[in-house]
Amino acid sequence: MQRLAHQLKAGKFVVKLYLRHSLHAKLYLIYQNNPNLPTIGFLGSSNLTLSGLHHQGELNVDVLDHDATNKLERWFDGLWSDRFCLDIPKELAQLIDESWAREALISPYHIYLKIAYHLSQEARIGLSEYRVPKEFRDRLFDFQSAAVKIAAQHVNKHGGVLIGDVVGLGKTMVGSALARIL
Repeated sequence: MQRLAHQLKAGKFVVKLYLRHSLHAKLYLIYQNNPNLPTIGFLGSSNLTLSGLHHQGELNVDVLDHDATNKLERWFDGLWSDRFCLDIPKELAQLIDESWAREALISPYHIYLKIAYHLSQEARIGLSEYRVPKEFRDRLFDFQSAAVKIAAQHVNKHGGVLIGDVVGLGKTMVGSALARIL
């Protein structure tokens, strides 16, 4: 990824983002010094990797006919020069420089924080989107209220939740408030 960022910054190749409509299939045009076969078109859904081209059961078609490869080239050139096709090499290089693939190492503490953030996403959604029923607000401790909200998120996302804690910490109250929400 770092090599890609350096090549983008050096202008060794151009990357464009086509915004007019979604494209899925890939077109590879291969130019060669062969008067009988100057251009080969390779059209399909696979990525340009060994696995994508040979092992994943993707649909790919070799286009060897001169007229057909010329039509593919004109089609591609039309998309490439379209006003909805934007040059993005600087933006892509910046994304790489700001990502996990950047040259400067990321501290283990920041990696830990990112993992904790993503692992706690469902809990944060539950805490922000659910409210403890009015009749339970004065009866539950803060940790129990949080458990109710987080459990409601799990039930709605996964179809169920298991509430577990040591004896005497209010699993019955949490379960009752959760039942009331649902």
